[in-house]
Parts: sequence; C-alpha cells; structure tokens
Amino acid sequence: MIPAVVGRSGGRLWCVEPSLPELLVPAVWGAVGAVANLGVVFLEASQRVKGKGWPWRPPWGPGGGPYAVSLVVNLVIAAFATAAVSTAIPGNGLVFFGLGAAAPVVVKKVARYAQSLLPAQDPQPDDRTEEPEGGGDQA
Repeated sequence: MIPAVVGRSGGRLWCVEPSLPELLVPAVWGAVGAVANLGVVFLEASQRVKGKGWPWRPPWGPGGGPYAVSLVVNLVIAAFATAAVSTAIPGNGLVFFGLGAAAPVVVKKVARYAQSLLPAQDPQPDDRTEEPEGGGDQA
C-alpha cells in the first residue's frame, strides 16, 4: 500500500502511486470494521429501549431517516479514512478492519476538538426567554 519506489534517474525519484484497486481493499475492510462498530452501538441502543420497540422508531428515537443517514456517513468516513491511512502504513485485513472500526470514533473526537477551538458565539436574545418584570420570583 506504500508507494513503491521505481528508480532514480537524473536526481529524480520516481514513485508509483496507489491505484484504485489497491485503495479499494483497505476501504472495504474499513467499512466492514465500521459495520462491526455500528452493530455494537445498535445493540447498546436496543438494550436501552428494551421492551419498547426498535430504537429508531418514535417516540423513543428520531425515526429511520436520520438513523440511515448516520449509518451511511459512518461507513463513508471509515472507508475513506482507512484508504487514506493505507497509503502511509503497510497493513493487512485485520489492521484495516481495526482502523475502520475506530475511524468514526476518532473522527468524532477530532471534530469535537476542532469545534472547541472555534470562538464561542453568544446566543441571540429571544423574546420568549426574557424574564417577567420583577426578576421572575413572584409568589
């Protein structure tokens, strides 16, 4: 998966970049790892609503649409992240499976950290949140 050095000529280093099939195998293993991770997350969610129905059905969950979008986004993140990492490190199916399982969690933590670096925005005043005259302590 690491770009292979083909040779040197005239002080230049020639490399072969990974082709699509070389990136596809780690991406598939990463997606399979993400499926395993999402399966565990699903089992945890279904235990929380035990006896009440499926965790994505209202009123215990948001419905099937957001759940399906979440699955697709996690699979795409895992596939792309694993394919990207596979260009830098040698590995096999087990390594790429682990990377795919961890990718959504790692990306979520990195995104949370990046969001914490952004300046906080003050909430806009809203007419509904104003306290009544007298400070709100009325008996």
